[in-house]
Amino acid sequence: MKVEVFNGWIELRDPELVPERLRRPVFNMSVKGAGIMSGDNDQVNTEAINFFSDFNDLLAVAMIESWSFNIPLSVDGMLDLPGKTYDDIREAVTPFVSDLIPDFGVDVDPKAITETSNVSDG
Repeated sequence: MKVEVFNGWIELRDPELVPERLRRPVFNMSVKGAGIMSGDNDQVNTEAINFFSDFNDLLAVAMIESWSFNIPLSVDGMLDLPGKTYDDIREAVTPFVSDLIPDFGVDVDPKAITETSNVSDG
């Protein structure tokens, strides 16, 4: 999906097609973020700002398949973009955060469920 951003465009991947090599760092950062967000301090601090900046960069690199900028599509490349462009990209990719986090929930396979027997042992 092509998205217009300040001074250019980005082409977003389908979240299901994000390579694991790009998805895994996003997941690892989300785990680290849980520790930052679980603290008792409600004020924004430098650690939280740095975390969210790094997290947004990794999310953008994972979700962007191509872009119109003459710099490499990488975390370092993100830092070379104008602030307004960076903000537009962050806004475009943020809705996909949960799509990149693996689902570790139990998937109940209906074929694996066993029925209880009404036969008594006596």
